[in-house]
Amino acid sequence: MRDEDRAAYRRFVERYRAHGGSPREDLLFARHAAQLGRNEPFRTLTVTDYLDGEGAGSRALMLLWTMGFCRIFGVAYAHTPLTRLTHADRPQAEFDTAWEAFFNLGAGEAAAGDDAADLFLLSHVKLPEGGDCTRFLDPPLERPRPAYYLEIDSLEHDALRRFYAFEFVEVLSAALPEARRRFRAANPRAGSDLVKVAVHLRRGDVGPERSDMWTSDEQVAATLAGVAGVLDAMGLAHRITLYSEGERGQFAALEGLRPRMVLDGDPIQTMRGLADADVLVSAKSCFSYVAGLLGDGVVLAEASRWPAMPGWIERGTDGSFDGAALEAALTARRP
Repeated sequence: MRDEDRAAYRRFVERYRAHGGSPREDLLFARHAAQLGRNEPFRTLTVTDYLDGEGAGSRALMLLWTMGFCRIFGVAYAHTPLTRLTHADRPQAEFDTAWEAFFNLGAGEAAAGDDAADLFLLSHVKLPEGGDCTRFLDPPLERPRPAYYLEIDSLEHDALRRFYAFEFVEVLSAALPEARRRFRAANPRAGSDLVKVAVHLRRGDVGPERSDMWTSDEQVAATLAGVAGVLDAMGLAHRITLYSEGERGQFAALEGLRPRMVLDGDPIQTMRGLADADVLVSAKSCFSYVAGLLGDGVVLAEASRWPAMPGWIERGTDGSFDGAALEAALTARRP
């Protein structure tokens, strides 16, 4: 094992010691350690919950990325149900079970179980925790593995960031057709005579000091005014719904647009509202990013650490966007 693999593996051992202790974790750890020690190829991946502090959107994005990785590289995916999700608004087990049923991403997949003979752990998409997974594929890759979005942040050069962002999108795209089918099987889309415009505005635990996740009310108001203008010009009646946290008085900049406000609402129903939108104005957040991935509406995405998917319309820092592109996308969706 290379020195860098040993260092990474030591970090994995420390994480295991912090969270381990159950028979299942002991078995998974033993299998992972033996496989890394022998430098054997792995043929099965599962996403685990060894890392604390992950919400439903973050964990779902890990699942989607892993499923896409497995499809591209011919590795089997084994499903581990969602557990220990943060921001629980009910008993933890009930909260986890509700999200698992809502996403429905494990439908039809083999369960990871406790004794898969060739199972590799995947926690926070380190592939595997002990080093670069590309040497453990059969055959090994001759190039670095595709990067997860968190790793793209640390790259120094724009060209590298663009390359790895393209690969990140490519991996996700491999999983999305089936993931969307499963999601819609559990969450049929309700019809409406109105064009549903949903906006996610990240608040609560995020303030202006977090520029990587914060979007101002004024910027969102400019975007929504532009959306309303396009829809009015097309003769399409619409309803704007804001999903956020806080008190209505905190969003005075949006009042002129007369939005329906869902504040501090049920998180699963919030995700559903975002995914069901005909037009989604997403936040710099895994939560609405995943809603955009699983939904079938037009996504207006602000430039952020989460790469825009093909067909998404990017917003400027002033809230502006290509109105003609939105009109074309909406026209293409009409029967």
